[in-house]
Amino acid sequence: MDFECAKPIIDALHKRIDHKVFGYSPNDTKGYKQSVYNWYKKRLDFEIYKVKDMVLVKRD
Repeated sequence: MDFECAKPIIDALHKRIDHKVFGYSPNDTKGYKQSVYNWYKKRLDFEIYKVKDMVLVKRD
């Protein structure tokens, strides 16, 4: 027998679907950012610096 889904679940699904971007989650953690900075330095010899709301890129 099928049952109606609870309203909080339906609301959460609508909120996610209305976002219209699937597959990417926010990666706003310090560890994630540091790993990206390290990857650019190691692979491309780029250094990335964050100053307030700007991101600066330096290549040696």
